[in-house]
Amino acid sequence: MKKYLFILMLAVISANSQEIEKTVTELNNYADSVDVLIKNSSGGPGELMVSTVNISRNERAIGLQNTKISYYYNQKEDSAYEIDGVMHFMPRYETPLAILVEYNIAASQTVVVCYYIQGNNLLYRFISSGGYGYTNSAYWIRNQELIRYEERNSLVGSKHVVQEEKFSKEVYSNGLLVMDHLRDHLKLYYDMFKVSGIDK
Repeated sequence: MKKYLFILMLAVISANSQEIEKTVTELNNYADSVDVLIKNSSGGPGELMVSTVNISRNERAIGLQNTKISYYYNQKEDSAYEIDGVMHFMPRYETPLAILVEYNIAASQTVVVCYYIQGNNLLYRFISSGGYGYTNSAYWIRNQELIRYEERNSLVGSKHVVQEEKFSKEVYSNGLLVMDHLRDHLKLYYDMFKVSGIDK
C-alpha cells in the first residue's frame, strides 16, 4: 500500500512540475510576442495602444527622479445602447497586455519593471542596472499563486537563483507584493480613462 501511495505522490509531483514548466514557457512566449507588438506598433487604429503617465520629482537621497508608466492595450469597440430613442455609447477597456515602469535611482542607476498579463497569469520582470550593480529577477504567477522565481545579481557574483514550489519567506512575500502592485496599477489604468473624460 505504501508503495502505491509513493508512486501516486510521484505522479502528482511530476504532473505539477510539468504544468509549471508549461505555464512558464507560455508566459515567456507571450512576453516575447507582446514585446514584438510594442516594437512594431505605430499606435494607429486597430493596433496596440499605449497610455502613459510621466512623473518628475525630487526624491531625498536620489535627486531628480523621472518615472514613466506605460500601459499597452488593445482598444475595444464602444458599447452601444438606446434610451428613449436616443443612441448612447459607453467606452469599454481591455485589461492591458503589458505594463512598463521605468525610473532612475540617482543619475547612474535605471530600473525597468515589466508586468505581462495573460488572463489570470502574470510574468513580472525587474531589471536594475548601472553604477550600483545589476539585478535581473522574474516572478511567474499562475492564478494568484507564485510558481517560479529567478534572479541574477552582480552583487553576489552573478549567481543564478531559481526557486519553484518551495520559496523562501522573502521571495514569497515579494511575490505577494507583485500581485498587490499589479492591482494598484490596474486601478490607475482604469482611473486614467475616467479622468480623461471629466472635462469633455
